[in-house]
Amino acid sequence: KPCPPDVFAKALDAGIAQYRLIKAERDLLSKTFIASIKVLTDLLSAVSPLAFGKASRVRQLVRQLCAELGLKDWQVEVAAMLSQIGCVSIPEQILAKAYEGKELTAAERRTFDAYPLAGGQLIAGVPRLEEVAEIITYQQQHYDGGGVAGDGRRGGDIPPGSRILKVALDFDTLVSAGYSNETALAEINDRPGRYDPSVVAALGRVLAITHAQVIRRVKISALVDGLTLADDIKTTN
Repeated sequence: KPCPPDVFAKALDAGIAQYRLIKAERDLLSKTFIASIKVLTDLLSAVSPLAFGKASRVRQLVRQLCAELGLKDWQVEVAAMLSQIGCVSIPEQILAKAYEGKELTAAERRTFDAYPLAGGQLIAGVPRLEEVAEIITYQQQHYDGGGVAGDGRRGGDIPPGSRILKVALDFDTLVSAGYSNETALAEINDRPGRYDPSVVAALGRVLAITHAQVIRRVKISALVDGLTLADDIKTTN
């Protein structure tokens, strides 16, 4: 100050031009980013309808869990959408068995267990999806450090999105296997060490389930006071 009018006008013009350039670049990146996600989801839908269907169901549940937990990171929902992208090379018959909770052979288990790491590596190459790739990589990691990816990361060191995705994926598998919402939640509660307790509690609130019981097949001799029968007991005599 004082600033000559012509100098001030040139500075304003330069600032406006720079703003328009940055905005144009941001818009281009945004459109490219959205297009990249759409290409990946379209690829999943075309190559593996089973995997795409699971991802679509899980995405809805993940969205509800995030809202219940007050988590607003867009990366978690995108990770849910792309969670099964690593399954594109897995035969449909293996996916069908895994998604329905059926027993896999050792070879089938090795093939299926590789999908989180494969998906994470694929997504890691897309700009702005680095956090999404990490969530996908750890989607089958147990809260106590077991499971896949198997590097021992546990508890709060596992990305929050991965902990949410793990609960949503396993719940969907149980429901696909014929469990009711109540028994699926009970089964998850009966697997200590696998899940973040806060996410399991949020699942109960989302499903509006305050109490759930686990159903187990036992011998009559194993019945004790306090158990509840799920079916009538029938004997030959």
